[in-house]
Amino acid sequence: MPAARPAQLPSQRGGAEETVAAGTTVDHLTETYRAHYRSLLGLAALLLDDTASCEDVVQEAFIRVHSARNRVREPEKTLAYLRQTVVNLSRSALRRR
Repeated sequence: MPAARPAQLPSQRGGAEETVAAGTTVDHLTETYRAHYRSLLGLAALLLDDTASCEDVVQEAFIRVHSARNRVREPEKTLAYLRQTVVNLSRSALRRR
């Protein structure tokens, strides 16, 4: 019988140990990127008119969620955070035009 997955995973950052909630790891974000990049690109395309801006927005969304991954406590909410970040960044891009 396999061992149960721990609820908390330790990670090293800048020499200080911090605890990251299970499911918000870099591996989880990588899987989410591979599975949902195109759908997030489509979401951005609904709001923006050019492919380059859409790609920039989606990449920035992943960077921001990665930076704040320790605040995403439930892995199933990662995609929701990404979608909302894409919408917010798209709106910001439209305001800057």
